[in-house]
Amino acid sequence: MKNRMLEGKTAIVTGASKGIGRAIAELFAEEGANVVLTARGQPLLDEAVDQINAAGGGKAIGVVADSSDPHAPKTVFERAIAEFGQVDIMVNNAGSGDMVAVEEATDEHFANIVELNLVGVFRYCREAVKHFMPRNQGRIINISSVNATLPIQVENGADNVLLDAQGLAEAFPWLVTDGLAYQEQGISRLVTTVNLDRIKEIPELFTPQAFITTDHDNNQITAFHPGAMMRSYENHVKDVPDVTFGIVSPDGREGMLQNSREFAECGIPFIFDPGQAMPLFNGEELRAFIEQADYVTVNDYESNLLQERTGWDEKTIAGKVKAYIATQGPRGARIFADGEVHDIPPAHERRVTDPTGCGDAFRAGLIFGIEKGYDWPTIGRIGNLMGALKVEHPGTQNQRFDYAEFDEQFRQQFGYSL
Repeated sequence: MKNRMLEGKTAIVTGASKGIGRAIAELFAEEGANVVLTARGQPLLDEAVDQINAAGGGKAIGVVADSSDPHAPKTVFERAIAEFGQVDIMVNNAGSGDMVAVEEATDEHFANIVELNLVGVFRYCREAVKHFMPRNQGRIINISSVNATLPIQVENGADNVLLDAQGLAEAFPWLVTDGLAYQEQGISRLVTTVNLDRIKEIPELFTPQAFITTDHDNNQITAFHPGAMMRSYENHVKDVPDVTFGIVSPDGREGMLQNSREFAECGIPFIFDPGQAMPLFNGEELRAFIEQADYVTVNDYESNLLQERTGWDEKTIAGKVKAYIATQGPRGARIFADGEVHDIPPAHERRVTDPTGCGDAFRAGLIFGIEKGYDWPTIGRIGNLMGALKVEHPGTQNQRFDYAEFDEQFRQQFGYSL
């Protein structure tokens, strides 16, 4: 029987009679949670509840409630607790995007939007915290929109002016296809493509947290709390079937040592990406990582530090792996492989919005190119273009493109197609 991640948990999901809210409720129930769905309309709410209960996962109940009503959170929580004993997850999904031109918006219209999208969310959060604090446990998920950070250019040249639905679809078609289409397809269509069987919950420890501060020159300082990551060694590479490629990147110290050793013992090719974890290891341990790995990837600063700690220069490190890859920021990348040095030109971004996740995007391109069997100059260019596309967008997962679009960008940047 499938191990259900939310067995025994109870979740409240507002705005759950359709769209994203309904998809969340369906997925939570599929994972074993009891779900309390709220909505303003009874018929669609009943339909959603009946469908979830018929699916045979967690139990669902519906509560007719308007999230802009000051009394709604207390009513909904009381009903949830009466039915299931407690609440573990609060999902604030209800919201409205009633779009009108700024000059046509009345005070009443603006107040109604704020009451639903902001004040209502606050009230549910406050009620959830009251319930969670005595148990020192609980989760709050607030659903928002990328429009909070992505101003939309309209015909009159003004930024941050509300568009009608057609204008929004034309400006950001992926919002419609990837967002509103959840109403028909459900979030589970996306989520279940990732195998969650190896996720382990350690109740007494916090989830790892990173706080990244970026200045106007895109320099970053990261504060990191490892939390449960310090026990990553409890998961084993050797216990996961059908692995064809791996990466050992910043993680708990013991977990990194173990994963590297088990990748090597299992004959699974992998990248060693020490990143911010390099200070955790001495020269002998770093040399062992390199000798076990098939590929090593670092940035300029990390390359110098790795050479200093191991006592090996670039040529020596490159001689022990299939490829030694060093990114060089706006200067591109340098790849040492097969006795050659490949200087990879940078991909040029159209704008610099947020550098967070650029290195991860580069490594994703690197892995794709290696798996597809491309030559090293092409692999490096794929990585550089992935990084450039990332920095054009805020956050770490807001860039969207398909293979054909990526290939066209690649052709424009480098003069040939993949």
